[in-house]
Amino acid sequence: MMASRHGVRARTVRQHLWMQRADLRASKCPCIAATCLVAREFDAPAGVKPIEWRLLTNRTASTLEEALERIEWYRARWEVKILFNILKNACRVEALQLGTIERLERALALFLVVAENCLRSTVSSIHRGGGRTAGRCVGDRAHGGKTTGSLWVCCPLRAAANLKEPK
Repeated sequence: MMASRHGVRARTVRQHLWMQRADLRASKCPCIAATCLVAREFDAPAGVKPIEWRLLTNRTASTLEEALERIEWYRARWEVKILFNILKNACRVEALQLGTIERLERALALFLVVAENCLRSTVSSIHRGGGRTAGRCVGDRAHGGKTTGSLWVCCPLRAAANLKEPK
């Protein structure tokens, strides 16, 4: 199922799948074994460009189940990208000036919880047709009624660069 986006309605996508293991050779580098997966849509609606994914991975995919797993990894890539965008821009983890690895680990543990909650809100918004902007995350919902002061950093992604602590 392809989710709705930018005025395009959600629809079921049916694809043919091809996979081939190949050795990629370079002039001075050792040979690299790779799996090429091609998923091409058939029976696309009239006037709609069929979806085609071409994936190249160093992971083996010799069965249909393994190939489908690799495709699911590919489909999840944008969620990973959004998660790191939240960590970098909303939580500003790159600006942390922590003196020890223990402090960094504790800060990242907290910010990963915050970022994951924002990601869930973003994905939920996208599936409801709201685009790629997350609604304001609510700490109460995710933490059993206990709001921590650091959860204010979750906000719509468009406003992430202009964060200010709430009053």
